Amino acid sequence: MSVPVKSPANVPVKVPPQNVGRRSLAGKAVVNASGIWIGPSVLTLGVAIAGSALAQATEATPVVITGSRSPVPLAQAPGAVSLVTREELDRRNVQTLDQAVQFVPGVYARRGKGLMDTLAGIRLRGVPDDSRTLLLVDGLPMNDGYTGGVRIGGLSPTDLDRVEVVRGPSSALYGGSAMGGVVQTITRMPTEPVASVTLGIGGPLSSDTGNEDLRTTAIRLGTRFESGVSVLASYTAKSTDGYRSDLVASTANPPPTVTGAIPTVTSTGTPTRLMGERGLNHWDDSDIGGALRYDVTPDHALALRLRQTRNEY
Repeated sequence: MSVPVKSPANVPVKVPPQNVGRRSLAGKAVVNASGIWIGPSVLTLGVAIAGSALAQATEATPVVITGSRSPVPLAQAPGAVSLVTREELDRRNVQTLDQAVQFVPGVYARRGKGLMDTLAGIRLRGVPDDSRTLLLVDGLPMNDGYTGGVRIGGLSPTDLDRVEVVRGPSSALYGGSAMGGVVQTITRMPTEPVASVTLGIGGPLSSDTGNEDLRTTAIRLGTRFESGVSVLASYTAKSTDGYRSDLVASTANPPPTVTGAIPTVTSTGTPTRLMGERGLNHWDDSDIGGALRYDVTPDHALALRLRQTRNEY
């Protein structure tokens, strides 16, 4: 677990009216109507404690830390705590953070537009509004300090070692954003040299049946030295040309300059004409992460982490 030495308040500041909305001192930004979101971009220096307890955890005796902010066996954790392991993430081929927890009891993972959903979110135990579910990345809150909301688009599960979910009120430990519960992701640091590159490209068998020209890239590099220092760098990106949607229709007769209108009817039976379509709606997102960890003792470590996510539609 990483405890940030300093976590500045997310105080909104004024920015020019560009594609990026509010930006906080912590480096987050909230999407506005223009459609570009950059965040969270954070740099933290912290102290990781109880590292040996987590390292010695096995499938038979898993250890969690989110429910009490200290390592305890999962069976003895206070409250309703669930654990999603790396093995389960790989087995299910999880692509997004909400997919990682969608089968946990009491979790409502909202995603109505597949990869391109800008409003995807996680809610716990029916508490409305994503601002009442606290999202932690290695102990660092990702919720916006102004609205309380959090954008999970762009956050890739590639670097995840585990996801811990605490269902139910946890405000006594984590503040008002944890009224519904807490979702914490924990990064997997390398224990040996690792270098992996994954590339993918695909599309639907026929047009208008899915995202066209979907491209994915995942790069993960890291190692651990005998001195107790481990480093990790990762990059994940997804992009697609999207799919054709939002047909342009009009109940009025088209002007003489418009040809090729297709007569049809609306769902209520009103005659109308299809004039065309608005074209493809593209999507791009990326997640860049880096981590440096030094194990001072078997139970204490210093960790420095940097992460930036970005999506555009």
